[in-house]
Parts: sequence; C-alpha cells; structure tokens
Amino acid sequence: MANVTGRGIAILDVNRATGLVLSARMAPSTGDKDLDQAALKAVRQWRFRLGGASRIDVPIQFTINRPTTHPASNELHQAVYAPQPVYPAEARSRRLTGMGVVLVDVNRNSGHVTAARMLQSTGDRALDDAALTAFRQWRFRPGTVSQVRIPIKFLMRGIVPVVYE
Repeated sequence: MANVTGRGIAILDVNRATGLVLSARMAPSTGDKDLDQAALKAVRQWRFRLGGASRIDVPIQFTINRPTTHPASNELHQAVYAPQPVYPAEARSRRLTGMGVVLVDVNRNSGHVTAARMLQSTGDRALDDAALTAFRQWRFRPGTVSQVRIPIKFLMRGIVPVVYE
C-alpha cells in the first residue's frame, strides 16, 4: 500500500453574529488541488457558536492508503468496449465537478453489463446519470468478471472538462 498524504491549514472567516463561515481558504495548501477543494467544501458547511471567534485555523490532514496498483485494474483491463461518460452540458456550464464509484454487474457468459449503480455519488445527479449511462454500455471479455467497481472523476481544468474513469 502506498500512502498519499496532504497537510495544510484551512483558514475560516466566521460571522460572529450568525456562526456561519463567510470565507475559507487554504494556507498552506495540502499540495493537491482536489484535496484542498474537498477540505474547503466540507469546512464551508460548518457552523459555530454565536459570539465565538471570527477567524479559525483548521489543520487539515489527508492520509489515503492506496494499493500500488488499482484494485479494479485487472477487471477494468477485461473491458473490450468502454465508452467514456459524456460531461453533461448543464454541469459543464455550471462548472460542476465530482468523484464517485460505479458498481456494474456483468453477465459472466456474455460480458454484457446487466446493471449499474452508484456506490459513491459524485454529488450531482446529472454527473451520476452520465456515468451510469456510459458504464451500462460497457462490454467485458466473456468468462472474466461478474462485478466491477469503476471510479469516476468529472473535473474542470480551466474551461476544459475532463472525465477520468
């Protein structure tokens, strides 16, 4: 297992009268843009005691244990037809991003996907639907797999949408 770590500090400006987070920024960064964004998305939802501090520094540490090879890599290599999900236009225009995991059931004899469901949502229904639509079309080498977990990332790089599986 390889450990992927990131440490940083989320600096929160808090409205003392409402306890709501007014703004959040990373200083220093965890070193990974996606980790920073995930941390900031979480802390922006926090609520604090009324009349408390107006600035709060929150230490952020991510430790992710990842195998040196992706656990589904062997199963994914059995795909003989694997169309990429299409980044929905509405999601692109709203610059929506998300990461999730799809589980597909495969008829072992034919290699055809018989069902697909989100094990972990991307956080947006349109992105989930785009992933499911694509992965339901996948075909695998017959006799090789019966279930496959497929990670998915919908990202925006500048104005360019990027879909990773």
